[in-house]
Amino acid sequence: MKKNKTTLLTICIILLIINTYSAENMLNTWEFDAQKGLAEYASQTSTQSATRITTNYSDNITQLIFESQGKQVADITKIGDNKINQYIKGSIEIGYPNPMDNIGQHQLLKMYKVKSASNIITEIGTETIQNTAILKKGIHYGPNEGFGWEHIIGEGHNEQIKTALNLSDSDSAVKDVIEEVIESGTAIEQIPGESTELLKTVTRGNETHDILVIISDNIANRGSLQTAYPFS
Repeated sequence: MKKNKTTLLTICIILLIINTYSAENMLNTWEFDAQKGLAEYASQTSTQSATRITTNYSDNITQLIFESQGKQVADITKIGDNKINQYIKGSIEIGYPNPMDNIGQHQLLKMYKVKSASNIITEIGTETIQNTAILKKGIHYGPNEGFGWEHIIGEGHNEQIKTALNLSDSDSAVKDVIEEVIESGTAIEQIPGESTELLKTVTRGNETHDILVIISDNIANRGSLQTAYPFS
C-alpha cells in the first residue's frame, strides 16, 4: 500500500491539519490510490476543500471518492464530489460496493462532465446524475453489438482513432480523445430512450478528424458510453 513516501508524507501533513485521528486512520486503512488521490486533490485545490470532503461523507465513501481521483477514473475538480458520491451510492445499492473494482462489464473506468445542453444523464440504482456520462469496461458481443471499452476494442475503433489522429500507441491517448468529445462535443442526434450522438472535430499535432461518441439513453444503461469512432 505504501508505495510512495513523499505522497504519504504529503497526506500525513494534510490530514494532521484536519485532525490526528483522521490522519492515522486514513494512512493505516486506506488503499494507496485513495491516499494518492487525496494528495492530488489537495494540491490542486486546498486543504480546506479536502477537509470538507473528509467531513461530509463516511470514511468508506470518502476513500472511494479519492480513489476515483487517484486511479484517474474521475477528476473531482471537474465532476464534483457530490456526483461521484451519487454514483458510488447507486453502485452499492445494486450490489457493487466499489464500482472501480474488477467486477466485469460494469466496472467503472471513467466519469465525464457533459455540457448541460446535451441533456445527458447517468442512472444507477435510484440515483440520477445530471450532466454526467460514464465509460464502463463493457462487453463486445460481435459486430455492432456491445458497449463500453471492450466493445470499442472489439470493433477496432481504438485503432481507427489512433490512425486517424496519428496517436501514440496507447489506450490513454484514445481515451483522452473520447473525453474531449464528451466534454465539449455537439449533440448531433438525440433519440430519447435510445442514444445521444456527440461529434467534435479533434486535432492532434498535424492531424484533424471528426470523432463520434455515442452515449446510451436506454433505461438499462443510461449515461454509459456505447462506442466511439472516426466519423467520415
